[in-house]
Amino acid sequence: MVTKVEDKEMQTQTFVLTRSRVPNEGTGQFELAAAGKHPKCKLISGQVIPTIYSTAADVIAIEHEDGGDVATATASATIGTPGALLIAPAAGYSAVFERNEPILMKASTQGNAANATTVNCIFETID
Repeated sequence: MVTKVEDKEMQTQTFVLTRSRVPNEGTGQFELAAAGKHPKCKLISGQVIPTIYSTAADVIAIEHEDGGDVATATASATIGTPGALLIAPAAGYSAVFERNEPILMKASTQGNAANATTVNCIFETID
């Protein structure tokens, strides 16, 4: 016998994590959310938006703590034009982040020291 799933059993919530990269910030990992400061969640979409652009685009990745990529994006060459995150987890990884792990953004390439880029990531909670 199949039973009806109650609406309350299917509820999820979405939330957005945002980080702005400032000029001359360099490359490396930067924390979007600390371990234990977010629910178990899945990255469902995101975008990178250049607010200052000079000669070459920034390249961004969303990563697990050990450097496993979940999503990547190259910022547009046009100020204010969003570029979508491509969610394609590296082999052996998923787009799910456990409560006890940080959610990281990695600046893989600083296109130019004068660049500034805003990163928006949308997550869905998982029970």
